[in-house]
Amino acid sequence: MVGTNIGAGQPARAARIAWTGAALAAGVTGGIGMFGVMWPDAWVAFFSATPAIHLMAASYLWRRRRRLSILGMGSRCRPHSKPPDDRSGPCSGLPAECSLSAQADGS
Repeated sequence: MVGTNIGAGQPARAARIAWTGAALAAGVTGGIGMFGVMWPDAWVAFFSATPAIHLMAASYLWRRRRRLSILGMGSRCRPHSKPPDDRSGPCSGLPAECSLSAQADGS
């Protein structure tokens, strides 16, 4: 939708669509992250039943709780932040996104 509106000469509408999608992605990933922070045993039980892993995962989720929304927003915005003639691939912005999320998280 963003590309279609850019091509149609409607950059304001394209920006509104991109920001709406980014907010939705941040909300969904943040909600999943909060579920993991509030009930880490329920979340980790999907992957392992080992008590030591449950402790490590709960600690990790607590330390990284703010990063999840940023990563969700970044994963939504990354394809739209590249110029139309850029052929560097879909993950070319990933290092910058990880750096941003690490700075926001204070790690």
